[in-house]
Amino acid sequence: DDIVTTSLSATLSFTWSVWFKTNVLASGYRNIISVPTGAYMLMLLDISTNNMGFWSSDGMGGGSLGVNSLSTNTWYNAVLVREGNGISNGYKAYLNSVFKGSANTSTWAIANTISLGGRTDTSQYLNGNIALVQIYNRVLTANEILQNFYAQRGRFNI
Repeated sequence: DDIVTTSLSATLSFTWSVWFKTNVLASGYRNIISVPTGAYMLMLLDISTNNMGFWSSDGMGGGSLGVNSLSTNTWYNAVLVREGNGISNGYKAYLNSVFKGSANTSTWAIANTISLGGRTDTSQYLNGNIALVQIYNRVLTANEILQNFYAQRGRFNI
């Protein structure tokens, strides 16, 4: 039930990359990275379906963006990219460097800091491990995401 609230503020264009594993598949949501209140942005596990869920105040309503069928005790590298406001397919999701899906962006007002491992306004904590988090205030290309994955995957026996 550990949560880290950073002093980092979310930006309109960003890339979030996280290496994580979950220990238990129990019901409910488990937040990995979040901007928890107000103009929220969530990268979480929807444990009831073994999928990731992506939520935002600008229209992403919990869809997995193709990141599904996750298992316990397995390391994953999940990446969420946001290209800015009002972009067709401006959200992009990757799992282990493979593009999985996209969604449109709308207008998102940035007002809060980034939290890791849970939300400060709920009890949606990750029951597992987060080993490495990279937060960029810019959009990484697919090649950069692939390069980062290959640079770290040996640590996680992938």
